[in-house]
Amino acid sequence: MKSAIVVLVVGEKYIQEYNLTFRASHERFSKKINIPLVVIQRYIDASAEGLRHPAWQKLLIFEAIETKDYDILCWIDADIYITPHAKNPFDYSKDDHWVMVKNDLRGMEYYLEGDLKKLQFCPEVNRPGYLYNTGFFIVSRKQHSVILKQVYENYNLQYFNFSNSFEQAPLSYHLFNKQPGKELGFQFNAQVLSHLTRKGYSFWNFYKFYKKNYFIHFVGGTGDFWLEKVLMIENVQLNKIVEHLVFEIKTSVVNFIKKSNNYIKRRLV
Repeated sequence: MKSAIVVLVVGEKYIQEYNLTFRASHERFSKKINIPLVVIQRYIDASAEGLRHPAWQKLLIFEAIETKDYDILCWIDADIYITPHAKNPFDYSKDDHWVMVKNDLRGMEYYLEGDLKKLQFCPEVNRPGYLYNTGFFIVSRKQHSVILKQVYENYNLQYFNFSNSFEQAPLSYHLFNKQPGKELGFQFNAQVLSHLTRKGYSFWNFYKFYKKNYFIHFVGGTGDFWLEKVLMIENVQLNKIVEHLVFEIKTSVVNFIKKSNNYIKRRLV
């Protein structure tokens, strides 16, 4: 069984960002695990360009000429950064299993109800209790290509096309109901926004997040600040890391002193 990692990115602006920021980490990981990286830079369904969000094209990865020789595909969104210490997700999968990661809403639980509402156009029988984040998944041509194609063809609805969900809800539902499958931990689809919302936007929190996880997903926007920090960490620029930590500590102390002084002034008045 031949496997590949697949990424799709379209539009000059997004291709440039991908090549500048994410592609090197994908190529490094591809070489590390000896699995080819296939980068598709076009709509697989050309007739959908301008009509459907590019996210829908992931459902057609088995239809692309670039993947015709592969049996197992690992899809990753173009805004996922793979760390040097990332483990091989294929080691956790079997040929006939799908592999997905739960949508990480820790710290943003208020989105959970809205997530489940996106299943409203799916059959009511055996709906999952949460959605998977389809920025990462592993599927097989034999078991899942028909499912992906059917989701693409049967859910061409304005609700899905123009909401933030896109294909996520119906794909989650139909893969979930095609057993067997394997759910991996958040390390394989670690969402930056969720982590920083829960833990705080300090560099130290981001550093711990980076060291713990494998596939870092900048869903909701990359933010130059955090991408800069990723590269800083990877280049082992310890002096800069220390500088940032010292700066954060100093800032916290200064803010504490200011608040204390203001409190004392108010009490004296």
